[in-house]
Amino acid sequence: MKRDLKSQENYQQMEILFSNDFEKMSLEQLNHVNEMYLKLHNKDDALHWSNDQYKAWLFMHFCIKKLEHAKDYAKIGDVFHSSWGYDQTNTEYYKIVEISKTRKTAKVVQVGAIEIGDAKKNARDMCESIVADPNNVIDTRKQLVKIERRHTENPYSKKAVGIGEIQLRGSVFIGTDENSSKHLTTLFRVTGQNYRSHYA
Repeated sequence: MKRDLKSQENYQQMEILFSNDFEKMSLEQLNHVNEMYLKLHNKDDALHWSNDQYKAWLFMHFCIKKLEHAKDYAKIGDVFHSSWGYDQTNTEYYKIVEISKTRKTAKVVQVGAIEIGDAKKNARDMCESIVADPNNVIDTRKQLVKIERRHTENPYSKKAVGIGEIQLRGSVFIGTDENSSKHLTTLFRVTGQNYRSHYA
C-alpha cells in the first residue's frame, strides 16, 4: 500500500514536471526538468506514464535539441564529409568556400585527407582512420549544395522539422579526375576522425 501511495505521489510529481511550457524555457531549465524526471524514474522502476506525459517528454527533448543546435551555423572554412560504399567505405571531405546571401546554399570544394596510425598496419588491414586536410584542395571545382538541418519529428504536429545539426545536401563530384561523376549525397560536419577501407 505504501508503495502504491509512493508511486502515485511520484506520478503526480511527474505530471507537474511535464505540465511546463517547454517552448518558453531555457536550455538550462529544460535540462533541469529532465534531471528531475530521471531522479523520479530511478526512484520508482514501477512508475508508468500516461500517453500525454510521454508525448510531453518527447516534446521536451525536441525543445532541448532545438536549443542545443540553435547557434550552429555554416561558415566559410567549415569542413564536411561524405561516407559511402557497398563493399568498402569511401570517405571524402569538402570545405565551404562560399555562402549565399540567403545562407540557404553554399559552394564547396573537395579537400584531402591525412592518414592516421601505422602506415604498414593500415596497408595490411586495408583500412585506416583519417582526418581532413582543409588546406589541401584536391578538386577546385566549386559545387553547389543546400544548407540544411537534420530533421526531427515534432510529437504534437507530427511534422519533421529542421532543428538539428547543420548538414549539406547536393550533388558533388566523387573522385577528382575529368571522368568523375556527380552523386546526390548528404555531407555531415566533421567532428574528429573518420574511417575508410579499400581492397587491393
